[in-house]
Amino acid sequence: MKKYKIIIVDDHLLFAQSLRFGLENNALYHVDSIIDDLSKVLNSVKIMMPDLVLLDVNVKGLHSKEICQQLRSCNPELKIIVISMYHEFNIIREMKNAGANGYILKNADLDQISKAIETVLAGKEFYENDVKSILKKGQNTSEFDFEQLNPREKKILALILLAKTNKKIAEELTLSVKTIEFYRNSLYIKLDVKNIIQLVQKVQKTNYFYV
Repeated sequence: MKKYKIIIVDDHLLFAQSLRFGLENNALYHVDSIIDDLSKVLNSVKIMMPDLVLLDVNVKGLHSKEICQQLRSCNPELKIIVISMYHEFNIIREMKNAGANGYILKNADLDQISKAIETVLAGKEFYENDVKSILKKGQNTSEFDFEQLNPREKKILALILLAKTNKKIAEELTLSVKTIEFYRNSLYIKLDVKNIIQLVQKVQKTNYFYV
């Protein structure tokens, strides 16, 4: 009986360890490693040659899209499932386009996660029903609902629109520059823009205002 090798990429170690314990109750699965550093993922996959990677979107403030693309280029046969707390259309679409075979939310129970793994290992895609609804809704609208942003994202967006640098925003909010860089990148993805000019244009187009 084949035992499938899995790598979990997530910096929420309590969640990752709980997931590992749950998955290894199934005789078909063996979790080779839990990785909490994106810089180590590619090399670890080359060495361990897993069948499947469970990949969080945000690992220590860095977006996992590029790692997903690199994994797909390195090994087209590797199965990748994104498991994340992020439920925004643009993020799900980014990871899908980057080569993920599936996307499930972190509030999914073990049965749902196991179903996702079984489906993807069988060569099919898996997007849980909530994710399918988000994709369908996002594809049918061209406008972003700014109320999807949490209070911190709204505050950082407001400061970006005031042309403040990452360093200035970090000082004002008592956060690290890397944290602000992550939020800026996340806002660009959520709003489907590539730079500050497109961001301003999108805000003006939708008449969004936040104090």
